[in-house]
Order: sequence, then structure tokens, then C-alpha cells
Amino acid sequence: MSTIISSTTSKDFKNQLVSLASNLDLVSKKNRWTISYDNETDALSFSEDRLPLDTKIHYLDHELAVYLTSQNDIKGLFIEYFTKNFLSHNEDLKKLRVELLKQRKSAKEDIIQVKKTTARLLVEELQENLHDFLVTNLQLTRF
Repeated sequence: MSTIISSTTSKDFKNQLVSLASNLDLVSKKNRWTISYDNETDALSFSEDRLPLDTKIHYLDHELAVYLTSQNDIKGLFIEYFTKNFLSHNEDLKKLRVELLKQRKSAKEDIIQVKKTTARLLVEELQENLHDFLVTNLQLTRF
């Protein structure tokens, strides 16, 4: 699977990614993003509650994606194989994994809203992952 980042990727989109990686907590609060986990598909969504109709998922790598409108505005993040892959590769998130597994067992529905205290841990890790992705794929060393 190829990423959406290339030499032809717009400067505006790259700037949005850099801004998101540097200010994920602020951007998410400003846009009222919430974190929900789909128990059935093992996917995590960190976005506005209602995405615009023209929003599509665009992958940055094999598990991390952004919700992107037709005007190339980032409206959130999407992580596929969240507990089976993403959490297992991020040791700093053991506490989140334990909390999510508890919530999964007691959930009456497939979609779980992640608690705010647990979400803080995740936001920090997502910001670090975005930063690492940009350094690796865009050769950005400063932001």
C-alpha cells in the first residue's frame, strides 16, 4: 500500500500534517474531536462527531490514516487494527490497552466512546506517531 505523501503532495496538506503533529491536542479541542473505538472492526476514530459528506479516508501508512475532505482539509485521524497492531507496537500505551479491554468486555454496543482520562494518553502517543511519520516520510526534522 502506498502512502498519500509524495513529491506531488500539496504544500498546504503537508503544512496541515505538520500543524497536526505539533498541535494535536489544540487542534482536536478546537474542532471538538472525540475518540471512539469500533469493537467489531478494531478501528479507532479521532474526529468530529459528524464528518462532512465529502470526507474520505486517506492512509498515511499501513494503519494510520486521516479523514480528508475534497478540499484537502483534515477532519480527523483513523487507526486500523488498533488493539491488535497499533497498541501492541506502542508500549507506552499499556494502560490504554487495559482500559479499552475493560470497556470492550462491558460494552453493549460495537462503538465505544473513549473516556477523557484515557484519551489524554492516546493524544500524546498519536502526536508522537504523526511526528515520527513526518520525519520519516517527508524528511522533516524541524517543526
